[in-house]
Amino acid sequence: MSEWAGLAAEIRRYRDAKSHAAVRVNHARLTDLTPDTEYVYTAVRDGANRSWGRYDGRKPLRFTSFGDNQAGRRVSAHSIRRSGASRRYV
Repeated sequence: MSEWAGLAAEIRRYRDAKSHAAVRVNHARLTDLTPDTEYVYTAVRDGANRSWGRYDGRKPLRFTSFGDNQAGRRVSAHSIRRSGASRRYV
């Protein structure tokens, strides 16, 4: 397994149109990954419990990780679908 750490994400902020809640979104892009190499990833903020995912480097991967946005299950599911994230949940 390859070790890679320390990626700083680009932070974007906006106000949700439906709930009017302030939203913080982090975007990070990894390039030059080696095919058929296992990568392990996690998204962490403020010491929250970690969820880990694995990626083998063969295809592009997009995922969404978020905390409680107080918007309800239907809005959260819609956000995941719109993000283009993998349907694999950790």
